[in-house]
Formats: sequence, structure tokens, C-alpha cells
Amino acid sequence: MFASSEILSKKFAVNMRIKQLNYKFIGKIIGFLIILEGLLMAVSLVFSFIYGSRRMNWNTLFNSEHDILAITLSAIITIVFGVILLFKYKKADTKQIGKREAYLTVFLCWFFLALFGVLPYIFTGIFNSFTDAFFESMSGFTTTGFSLIKDVETLPKGIILWRSITNWLGGMGMVFMTLAFIPVVGGKGGLLFAAETSNEVHDKVHPRINVTAKRLWTIYFMLTLACFGMLLLGKMSIYDSVCTALSTVSTGGFSHRNAGLADQSPYIHYVIIVFIIIAATSFNLHYLFLRFQWKKVFKNEEFRVYMLLIILCTVFVVAILALNNNSGQDAETIFRQSLFHVSSMITTAGFAISDYSLWPGNIWIILFLLTFMGGCAGSTTGGIKIYRHIIMFKNCKMELKRLLHPQAVIPVRYNGNAVSQNTINNTLAFFYFFILITFFASAIICLSGIDFMSAISVTVNCLSNTGSGIGSLAGPGGDINIVHGSIKWLLSFLMITGRLEIFTVFVILNKTFWKK
Repeated sequence: MFASSEILSKKFAVNMRIKQLNYKFIGKIIGFLIILEGLLMAVSLVFSFIYGSRRMNWNTLFNSEHDILAITLSAIITIVFGVILLFKYKKADTKQIGKREAYLTVFLCWFFLALFGVLPYIFTGIFNSFTDAFFESMSGFTTTGFSLIKDVETLPKGIILWRSITNWLGGMGMVFMTLAFIPVVGGKGGLLFAAETSNEVHDKVHPRINVTAKRLWTIYFMLTLACFGMLLLGKMSIYDSVCTALSTVSTGGFSHRNAGLADQSPYIHYVIIVFIIIAATSFNLHYLFLRFQWKKVFKNEEFRVYMLLIILCTVFVVAILALNNNSGQDAETIFRQSLFHVSSMITTAGFAISDYSLWPGNIWIILFLLTFMGGCAGSTTGGIKIYRHIIMFKNCKMELKRLLHPQAVIPVRYNGNAVSQNTINNTLAFFYFFILITFFASAIICLSGIDFMSAISVTVNCLSNTGSGIGSLAGPGGDINIVHGSIKWLLSFLMITGRLEIFTVFVILNKTFWKK
């Protein structure tokens, strides 16, 4: 009897340990990522030394005109913090983890990345406010692309490179990088991947998630090099090409020039168009394309709808601009500007080459709606994603048929396969949460004194991780600096919520999550 009770107590103790959050595992993963961030932060010193014209002096540590000491100190602090976490939790159990650990790990990783990303901005004195520095850092890592810096060209070159690096890292995701190159998660990588993305309908490149991550990150790196090379061919400097390539392939939208891409040549514009369209296409399709499985690529429903939307919307914008061509622009310029801004919005890159706020209002509506669409799942883009719109449309169509034929079993099909009811419910819930968050966040911003159009635009842009919209905040010539600090924190929250596709953040905010 005593033996059986002892066995039961041991089982109870084991179950309790399993149900409790594995904080050591979470700390270990964060430690690895913080070390990686610090090392990549140090990479920014390359431009600092190349373009730094002033003598390094301790008195310049908090001077925004010099960044060598500031970035060095930032990198050291970041790496030391990561090493402390890593050694403290080096014996963490990587087997006893579940969905709760995965959700919390992913959220905290992104939060700490943005948190330590503020150090270069603070130490150089670019921002006197931690709120502004955190907003800029979060905007970079989530590939939103909103910036509070009015005169970007006055920044030290190392800081500009760091801004572009934050875009590039956020494009594929630092947690995904961990799965690719760091053997620290054991066989539980799939849980982290599922927590960072809600992609449920695409096939995996490989059954093992770490192999998948390596292959997709390799493709991402190859695309970045290709974009860099094409920009160099357009007579861009090495410095301009590096920064532009990092922000383009990540569809991040950070620019290192005050004029953005407006003063670049048509060749550069077309290179940007091609690479943001490619980057917003599922990287699983890139892998299939490189393996010459082209039929699977072009038969993919999401890819076909994605390309069709770009073509149709471009034709619509070209037609409207041609009918209202009061400035006498030639046909090529109209086509290039139309294709560029349509591609920029649907891919959530947020680049601009002209002031589209001067265009007819019906074009604004098209561009604004494209930010809702987003690109393809499994890409660097934000937004709702094309596949969710396809599933919702087909589900509505099937519901009409079911009303006429109540006894019929009519499944929703995507790429020829029946979509499970769980996936449909997940898609509808995501869309509902997206609209609900947009409504409440816009209402709060309106109460702060911002007009409705600007409020709803900046809300959707942050939630879709698109750095360009309409109105006094997100439109061309807009300035987010005019909002109160509390609104900047709200917008930062919307950015990370959108980047983690809503569910991860709201699961953590649910009180049930914290129950043992």
C-alpha cells in the first residue's frame, strides 16, 4: 500500500513538473539569439570603420555623429547578456517542452531582440526617448518599416547598416534561424516553428524542421546576394546596394535615403519590383522551383491568385493614371510607378517612388486594400496572406451550395486537397481577430486626436507590417512623431502581434495559459 502511494506521488510530481513552464529552456533559447544579435550588431562596425571620418574618442560615445564606440558597447552588452543566460541555463531540458513553452519562447525572443536593438540608437544619442528607440527597433525587426527618424542621411553609416540588418533578420525570423543553425531544441523545433507562423496548408520542404530551416535560409541568403549583385549592376555603390538589398529581400522597407527610392534609376526600380515579388512568394515554392518542379509552382493556387492580383491591380492603376495624366508623364513612367506601388503594398514592403497621395482617391482604396491581402504564406511578407482569403472565399461559396443541398458533403478544397474544418475555423478566427484589433486600436488612436482615416491606416499598416499607407501618419510625408508616446507603444504592440500572426500573442495574454 505504501509502495503504491509512493509511486502515485512520484507520478504526480512528474506530471506537475511537466505542466510547469520550462523557464530554463526559454532562457537558453533567448541566450542563443541574443548572442547572435550581438555578433550581427558588431557587423555594423564594418561600415563604421570604412566611413568613419572622425577620430575615435570616448567623448563621442553619446554623439550621434560617431558610432564606433556606441555600436561596440552595444554589441558587448548584448553578447555578455546572452552568454550569461546561456551558461545559466545550459543544462535546460529540451525534451520536456510543449506548446506553452513554444509560444512564450517565440514572443520573448522577438521582444528581447527589439529590446537590445535599441542600444545603438540610445548610445549614439539618435533618440533621447526609450519609447522612440524601441519603436524604431520593433519596426525594423518586424519588417514594418515605419521610422521616426526624419533625416536618415545624417545618421552614421554603421547605424544605417544596423537598421537594414534588423529588417533582414526579421524577414525570415531569428527563431527560424535558431532552428536552422543551432542544435539546441532537440526534436521540438516544430513547436517553435508553429508558434512563429500560422501556416497550416503548405507542405514542408523536409520532414525534419531543422533541415527545412537550413534550406530556406540558404535560399534567402542567395536571394539577398542576387539582389545585391543586380543593384551593383545598376551603378549603385556597395554601401547603397547592401542596405537596399537587405531591406528589399526582407520586404522590410527601411530606406537609407530621405527620398527613399524616388531618386533611383528605372533599372533600380524594376530590380526592387522583381525581388519584393519573389520575396513575398512562398519559400517552399522557391525550393520546388530550384529543383525544377515548375508544374507544382505554377499550379499552386496561392501563387496564381497572388500574381493575378498584381496584374489586375496594376492594370487598374495604370488606366486611372492614364485617364488623369495632367502632368504629361510618359507611358513607361506610369506603368513603372503603378507596378511598383501595387507590388510594394501587396508584398507589405512599403517602399515608394512617388507621392501616391496626389493620385486619384480610387487608387488609394486599391492600395489600402492590398495591405489587407498580404503576400504568400511562408514568405517574408506580412498581412493576412493570400491563402486565407482563398479559403474564406471558397468556404463562403460552399456555404451557399450547402444551403441548396443540406445533405450533401461538399468540402472546401485548396490545391486539390480537402481543407480540414480546424483549418477553416483557424482562418475565420484569424480574420475576425484582425478586424477586431483594427477596430479597437483605431478607436484608441482616434481618441488621441488623430483623424479616422489616418488612424485606421496606421493600424492596418502596423498589423500587416507595411510601412506605408495613407493619411497624416502612414502616408507619404506622414510623421508618426506627432502621436503620443503611449500610442507608439500601442503601435509597437500591433507590429509584433502582426508579425507573430496574432494567435501567439493572444494565447499568452489568455489567463488559461498561465494556469498550472
